[in-house]
Amino acid sequence: MWFEHQDKFYHAGAYGLMGIFAWRCFQHYFKSPIILAFSSIAFCSLYGVSDEWHQSFVAGRDSSHEDWVADTIGAIVGVYLVAKFKAQSVDENEALTLANCAIDCANCTFHEQHASKSSNLKS
Repeated sequence: MWFEHQDKFYHAGAYGLMGIFAWRCFQHYFKSPIILAFSSIAFCSLYGVSDEWHQSFVAGRDSSHEDWVADTIGAIVGVYLVAKFKAQSVDENEALTLANCAIDCANCTFHEQHASKSSNLKS
């Protein structure tokens, strides 16, 4: 190990990734972002508790509440990041939708004007 408590960063990183996966899984069940975030964090935190409890029975492994805290903090960071990027992508999608709508309206107007000029020339 390069420094003391380096393993806490491993715990946080692993559970951060788990938080992202939990978010993606639970998004199909919860529409409210707040409930989705809390559910994802709670799932990861409870899994961390069960993992630490399991490690207390394994020879050569130790269990600590500091590891569980690192797990939970990692899940919080992972869920925060996915929620933040998800909100940004929704805003970007809305902006693209509005831009596409404006382009479609401009095209319709152009084609309507062009069609009316063509019909006037034929008359």
